[in-house]
Amino acid sequence: MKSLIDLAKEVHELLIESKMRLKLAESFSGGLISSLLVQNAGASQYLLEGIVCYSEASKCQRLGLEQEFIDEFGVVSSQVCQKMLDGLKECDIAIATTGYADTHPNIGYVGVKKNQVIVVKKIALNKARLQNIETGARLALELTKEIIYNGKERKI
Repeated sequence: MKSLIDLAKEVHELLIESKMRLKLAESFSGGLISSLLVQNAGASQYLLEGIVCYSEASKCQRLGLEQEFIDEFGVVSSQVCQKMLDGLKECDIAIATTGYADTHPNIGYVGVKKNQVIVVKKIALNKARLQNIETGARLALELTKEIIYNGKERKI
C-alpha cells in the first residue's frame, strides 16, 4: 500500500496537470488532506481553500448548511457530506469529510465532487483515532485520483 505522502504527491501532480482548482471542507479529517497536499511545492497552483469545519455551526456558517437539515439527517450522513460539497463553490473539484473518528457509531463519509458528479462513500472507522483520520484522508485522495485520472463522469 502506498504511503499517504506518496498518494498525496500523485494527486498533487494530477491536479497540476489537469489545471483543476480544488477546495476542501474537512471535519473528522481535521485538515490532514490539506496538509498532505501542501507538503508538495506548487500546491498554490490548484489549492484555493481548505476549511476545517469541525462544528455544526461552522458547517452552517462557512458552507451554507441549515441546522434543520443537519438535525433531519444527522451531522454524519451522506446528505450532509453532499451539502458540504455543494457549499464549496467556484472550484473544479471539491472534497468533504464528516464522521465520528472514535465515538459510536464509528462511521464516516468522504465525498468528492467534480462538475456535476458527486461521489460519497461511507466508511467504517473502527480503529484508533489517528488511523481512522488517515483512513478518511486516504479514501479522499484515492477518490480524487480516480475521478481525475479516469476523466470519466461517473458515479463510483
